Amino acid sequence: MKIRFQILVLFCFLMMQNKTIYAQTGSEPVLQVFARLQQVYQNIPALSFDVKYTYSNETKPAEILDSLSGKFEINQGNYHYLLDSTETIHNERYTIVLFREDKLLYLTKSSEEQKVNPVSTINDLLKNKEGLTFDVSDKDKLTMLKIGYPPGKEYKSVELIIDTATGYLAKAVYIVQTKLLVDAQGATDQTSLNQYDEYARVEVSFLNYNSNTVDTSIFDEKKIFFKEGKDFKTTAAYKEYKIFLGSLNL
Repeated sequence: MKIRFQILVLFCFLMMQNKTIYAQTGSEPVLQVFARLQQVYQNIPALSFDVKYTYSNETKPAEILDSLSGKFEINQGNYHYLLDSTETIHNERYTIVLFREDKLLYLTKSSEEQKVNPVSTINDLLKNKEGLTFDVSDKDKLTMLKIGYPPGKEYKSVELIIDTATGYLAKAVYIVQTKLLVDAQGATDQTSLNQYDEYARVEVSFLNYNSNTVDTSIFDEKKIFFKEGKDFKTTAAYKEYKIFLGSLNL
């Protein structure tokens, strides 16, 4: 089974943008937790951690159908992460996505909205969502935050678990419609589709946090490509990659 990369990395993008969080009735305790989380990540000049995603049916969470592991590194607004065969590098000039299996390099101009921050998709989770339920509790040095959604929505629930000693995210659990995750090319026949519940369980674990200095050379685009006139060309190490430009006036 193939899981869509864009959906699987959704939670990692909680650390990518700086946006206002919109409140609604009953969400105040949740927003307070997010505000504390935001402050923790903003105040750390350098941070690295490992991530592990596991996918299962909602009704059989112990039966892992797919998994994905990676590493995330942050330094002064720059970030680098590697998930399976896809690598992303962001600095003050560019955002570079390397699709290793396909030998593709997707290049866009860096922007303010791509700066590191732990609340990028909070608006998507909270804004204009009627009938949400909220719960925040503390147990065994962990803060557990849960958002529940009305029947028939894309999400059934989102749960975040935060280590109260460090303020870091420890785990996230999404109950999300399977159709948003399963690659159509990987499940075209009815037999394949029948193995999935309507809702899937995606668990994201955040491991091995390290706030020591990050090697800043990993953010340097010059090791990957260079500009010659108006053209972008790969270095020898990436000569097999084809460059696609996603922004004008690069």
